[in-house]
Amino acid sequence: MSAGTVFWTASGYHCNGIGNGGGAVFELAPNASDPRMLASGTTGPANLFVDASTLYLTTVTDPATYTLAPLAVSF
Repeated sequence: MSAGTVFWTASGYHCNGIGNGGGAVFELAPNASDPRMLASGTTGPANLFVDASTLYLTTVTDPATYTLAPLAVSF
């Protein structure tokens, strides 16, 4: 959470609005009625950290070895 904004990830079929699976990152700001998608098409998004203007997370780059890579999303 950052200044009342909540961030989360989702993985699996239809989580990013299309039927191909993958993952997405969302935010819900204070007084907002709907969440906003910050990133989509990620695999296994996890490990969220946030500062004043950037959300940091990891994604899977190689499912066979479960290799993780960092990703930064500005909001």
